[in-house]
Amino acid sequence: MNATDISCLRILDRQMQRNRLKLSLKTLILTLFFTSQLSWSATVLLYHHISTTTPRATSTSPEEFRQHLQMIEDEGFEVWPLSKITRYLATNQPLPSRVTAISFDDAFSSILTEAAPLLEQRHWPYTIFVNSKAVDERHSHMLNWQQLNSLQSRGAELANHSHSHSHLVKRLNGETEEQWTQRMRTEITTTSKKLKQHTGSESTLFAYPYGEYDYPLQAIVRELGFTAFGQQSGALSAALDNTALPRFPAAGAYANPKTLRTKLLSQAMPLAKVDIISGDEINGLTPYKVDIPKLKLQFNDGNWRLGQLSCFASGQGRIKTHREGNSVTVEANQAISIGRSRYNCTMPSNEAGRYYWFSQPWIRFSKDQQLPND
Repeated sequence: MNATDISCLRILDRQMQRNRLKLSLKTLILTLFFTSQLSWSATVLLYHHISTTTPRATSTSPEEFRQHLQMIEDEGFEVWPLSKITRYLATNQPLPSRVTAISFDDAFSSILTEAAPLLEQRHWPYTIFVNSKAVDERHSHMLNWQQLNSLQSRGAELANHSHSHSHLVKRLNGETEEQWTQRMRTEITTTSKKLKQHTGSESTLFAYPYGEYDYPLQAIVRELGFTAFGQQSGALSAALDNTALPRFPAAGAYANPKTLRTKLLSQAMPLAKVDIISGDEINGLTPYKVDIPKLKLQFNDGNWRLGQLSCFASGQGRIKTHREGNSVTVEANQAISIGRSRYNCTMPSNEAGRYYWFSQPWIRFSKDQQLPND
């Protein structure tokens, strides 16, 4: 081999090295790009009435609902069936960076007259959580089984919202824990049977009436094989207990598109563990004597902005936090209210313009073990 050949080979070798480097850089860029389009969390929006003539606290006007849907589209979100999102989370499959689900509680008739046409224009799926007693009894403003069947054929998922829509965490006077457990099983399985009988739906999604649950109720839901949702705010992730998943209410004061956008864009708080350390309570979530429950958040290792974590209690504004390493203890400034309340915690995400979000619901009974009327 002469000097010219050797020189040519060296040039070719250098060109091949440069090509390999370019290919590696291109592969890295593509990997980073596609990874950036994936996520491990999702949001769920919660609606009841789509109307201007029903109670404002649980109502979203048709115009507000249109604005919400347009915002979802403008922000580049995919809308998935709720069952698909929960299936991905259960099997640790990554989700699109921007994905949400739309849900309705109570099977009100305005879903058919106001919401469904707007959702069907976009070919977007949604979930209706059905409380079967009201449907059976043909309550006013409620869908009937024929209408629910029709909506299911047009893209709706039908899921379980109990039979009576009562305060499930409340024990009846003189009721033993065994009797309460059987009553809860009947509440849930009755609606499952009716959904299958009237619509063929065999959904394993469940929404707690009023968003109320406690540890014993979660255990029953888990035993029956359901994935369950409350009404506390926050984003879904595989790290959360799948019998206490959050949804963002989008009615009443929460229907404001500007504030709803922040919630829609939120991501699951990067938590390794959540502990309730109140001490004197029945089961943590429904404290009888503890009026200022304590919450301990244990964060995963990572470059999180823990110094910018902010927590709030219902009706109290910002509340106390105490950080030790990757753990933060949270407690209210004063006694939480009788009935339902929450601690909400947010923290800037590592993605500009987005926040991590976590909410812990509480249910505090009065001295005579009562809850406020709804």
